[in-house]
Amino acid sequence: KLLAGNPSNSDLHARLGDVLYRGGNFPAAIAHHRRAADLAPNDPRTWYNLGLALNAAGDPADAEAACRTALALRPDYPEPH
Repeated sequence: KLLAGNPSNSDLHARLGDVLYRGGNFPAAIAHHRRAADLAPNDPRTWYNLGLALNAAGDPADAEAACRTALALRPDYPEPH
């Protein structure tokens, strides 16, 4: 319900993506993390979480690209390494 009232809130999309990822619904997690990245393209955590979901869904090339974006935004970010 929160997201329905705030469709442009990147944080809500990111949080929902995290919940869906933990629940194993990788396609939905990817969709929400992509939306969060569209809304907040300079957030390295969003790109990293998108990378996790993509990797879990069996897309290592796009996962690597997302993690590289996270590192480009924040080179000292340890998780994407």
